Amino acid sequence: PRLTLLRKKKKKKKKKKKKNNSTENGLQMGSHTDAVMGLSWNKIHRQVLASASADCTVKLWDITRASSPGITSSSAQSPLAATYQHHTNKVNCVAWHPSEGTILASGSYDQSVCLIDARTAGGASTSSSSSSGDVRRVKIPADCEAIAWDLHKMQYLTCACEDGTVMSWDVRKFDGGPVWSFVAHEFGGVSDLSYNAHVPGMLATCAIDKTVTLWDTHHGNPTEVVEIAQGLSPYSCGSRDMGVG
Repeated sequence: PRLTLLRKKKKKKKKKKKKNNSTENGLQMGSHTDAVMGLSWNKIHRQVLASASADCTVKLWDITRASSPGITSSSAQSPLAATYQHHTNKVNCVAWHPSEGTILASGSYDQSVCLIDARTAGGASTSSSSSSGDVRRVKIPADCEAIAWDLHKMQYLTCACEDGTVMSWDVRKFDGGPVWSFVAHEFGGVSDLSYNAHVPGMLATCAIDKTVTLWDTHHGNPTEVVEIAQGLSPYSCGSRDMGVG
C-alpha cells in the first residue's frame, strides 16, 4: 500500500521504559479500537477519508499527513483530523455528500441516521465529542445497514434497515420525517443499496433473502404507488433471485 493509516506498531526490545504514542493494544494513537465497518472518500476534498467503526466513533483522516511506508519522522503529523462520538452503538456506514464537501452522513446500530457538518467546532479536535448542536439526528425502525445519496437529486439521503425498510429524507428538512418509506424486502433485511449514477432515480437494493431489486424513485406508477409520509414510495422495476448470499 502507498499509505497505511491504521497499523500496529512493531514491538521492539526496550532497554528503558519510555513513553510512546501507542495504546495498550499496540495501535497507534487515534486509531479505531474496534473493527472498521465503513469508509467514504470525500469527492470535493479528495484527501479526506471518513471511517465508521464498531467502537461507536466516526473519524476523519487527512491522508496528506500520513507518512509513507518505511519512512518515520518524529515531527510527522498525525493523519487523524477529527473524531466524532455522536452514536451510542456500532457505526456501520458513512457517506459524504456528493457535492457539499463538509456534509457527512452516518448510520448506526443505535437505530439512528445522523448528519454532521465537518466545519463545526465538534470536529475541530481529535479529543472532543460532537455536541448535540453539531449533529442532526433521525430515528429509524431498525439497525442501519447502508446509506446512499441520490446522485441526481442530491438533497435526498436514503437508508436501508435491518427489518427490510428503505427510507429517504430531504436533508433540507431532515427533522420533518421521510419523504418516502416502504418495506423493500419482506422476507429479509436489506443489506445494501446503491443509486445508478447514469439513470436518474434508479435504486438497487439487495437483501439476505438472496434477491436484488431495482426501484424507480423519481417517477411513480399510479397503479402501484402507495402514499407514505410526505410523498410516494418507489415502485419495483424488477427483481431477481441471485441464489447466493
